[in-house]
Amino acid sequence: MVEWNEHESWLLERLGHLQEWKRVAFTAACAERALPVYLAYVEHLDDNRRPGTEVDQVRLALAFVWRNLTDINRDSDESQK
Repeated sequence: MVEWNEHESWLLERLGHLQEWKRVAFTAACAERALPVYLAYVEHLDDNRRPGTEVDQVRLALAFVWRNLTDINRDSDESQK
């Protein structure tokens, strides 16, 4: 059986070598991938079967992160020209 602690250590080590914006992008990608599961969980808990405002807040936060990461990369590309 594979031990999670070994994978966790390996992942943390690899992420630690990345630039901060790349770690943020990785985290945002993980959150986006988990969002449908979170949405289903919220809908399951709500008697009216409607997601709460927290789902909208997560989506807005992810959009903010991606927009700013795009701007960072664009600025970086322009400064290298």
